[in-house]
Amino acid sequence: FSAQMAEMRTPKLLVDKLQGKLKDRVLVHRGFYNYIFNNKKADGDQRFDMILDDIKPFVEDGYKIYVTGHSLGAALSSLL
Repeated sequence: FSAQMAEMRTPKLLVDKLQGKLKDRVLVHRGFYNYIFNNKKADGDQRFDMILDDIKPFVEDGYKIYVTGHSLGAALSSLL
């Protein structure tokens, strides 16, 4: 088994819970990472930017947004 991995900056919410190199970066599957953050086929904004633009009108001060999914959607939502 050989997975292609990409480095991703560790999310701020996790930094204090991790040790060593994981405080700076975590490894994620390259396919998931590229789909959200580094899609060379996208014109202009990446999917991450598009998702943020879509949800910004619904975000109110003092509230949190939880993103969930099933299967592939769960893998992608965990990167947001």
